[in-house]
Amino acid sequence: MTEIEVIEHDISHSIHEKMNWFLPKLIVSCFIFFIFYLVATYYYQTRIKNRPTSPDNLLHYEFTSVIYYLILFTGFIAALLNMNIKSTTLLTLFGSIGLAVALSLQSVLTNVAAGFYISFNGLYSIGDIIQISGPGNVLYKGRVNAFSLFNTTIENSSNNYMTVIPNTYIQNNIMTRIDS
Repeated sequence: MTEIEVIEHDISHSIHEKMNWFLPKLIVSCFIFFIFYLVATYYYQTRIKNRPTSPDNLLHYEFTSVIYYLILFTGFIAALLNMNIKSTTLLTLFGSIGLAVALSLQSVLTNVAAGFYISFNGLYSIGDIIQISGPGNVLYKGRVNAFSLFNTTIENSSNNYMTVIPNTYIQNNIMTRIDS
């Protein structure tokens, strides 16, 4: 046997050993992720079916969605760890991706944080009349028509205009609830 034939034999033997290791791990990893997917889907569907019908209860839907994706992410990580991928590599990768996303979505995340603040403190509900004032003047006044984590929609009764206001703007200015 020549040296080239020995190298070819070693390479093919090495590939054969890797495939014998890789395919069962891949099948088990897919099964692990599938189990997590079933759990997440069951959780999501039971929580959405049993959610309160009040339009003010936005956080119920938002938390259900966040937990659904956390379960899926955990399943993805468990499947990758089953494939013997180092956890430090995964943490570094997801940390850098998270930093890039957070920096690019900074204004959106600020509105979401303001939306959580408004929701947790119960500053207003759908149907309330609110007034948002800046220094010395009234900027917006109307009935709250819709609320999300990103913005609030108010309807001005004098001209029937719908105004969409970012939640950060409401949090950073003076908000007065006139009627509940």
